[in-house]
Amino acid sequence: RSCYVTGVQTCALPISPRFFISGGVVGVVKTISSSKIVYHDADGEKRNKKMDRGMNLRPVTMDFLFQAGVGCIGFYAKYSPFGLFEKDKGPKVHPVSLGLQLHI
Repeated sequence: RSCYVTGVQTCALPISPRFFISGGVVGVVKTISSSKIVYHDADGEKRNKKMDRGMNLRPVTMDFLFQAGVGCIGFYAKYSPFGLFEKDKGPKVHPVSLGLQLHI
């Protein structure tokens, strides 16, 4: 689990009254993160382990955001050129998000 504070700066290009595209940058600051592991030990007893620190998540990052839509339905794609973890402290993972939006 993680909690982030984000700031978005986009540039919109209305193609027609109903169709739009936009792109920009999302600044991200991690405020809280934790992980909980639930497992059964060799005796079959249920164990819980919670980590609040030492997860080595990058504290500040930036994402690229692309959005497009028609009418009230939209699509977005977000990609982080920076790895999820601090350098040399975890696997090289670049977060990607894809989704649909409903503009009311």
